[in-house]
Amino acid sequence: VRGFLEEDNWEAVVQVKEANEEVQIFMKADEEGMQGLTILAVDEEEAVFLNILGEMDPAKLGQVMSQLNVDVGLE
Repeated sequence: VRGFLEEDNWEAVVQVKEANEEVQIFMKADEEGMQGLTILAVDEEEAVFLNILGEMDPAKLGQVMSQLNVDVGLE
């Protein structure tokens, strides 16, 4: 999935790797601003993929992440 996203001009902006789990957050942007956000979370038992497409205000990214119960230190 990571390779597919990178080939389509998505940029990895957060990567967290712990013993048996990994979380990656990708952002897609163009000259008009942020156009998408993808979150990949994988551990030994499950994989969660969240893809949000559409124009977004980066200043509100912290609000989105908190509503999804994802704490990556963005406010």
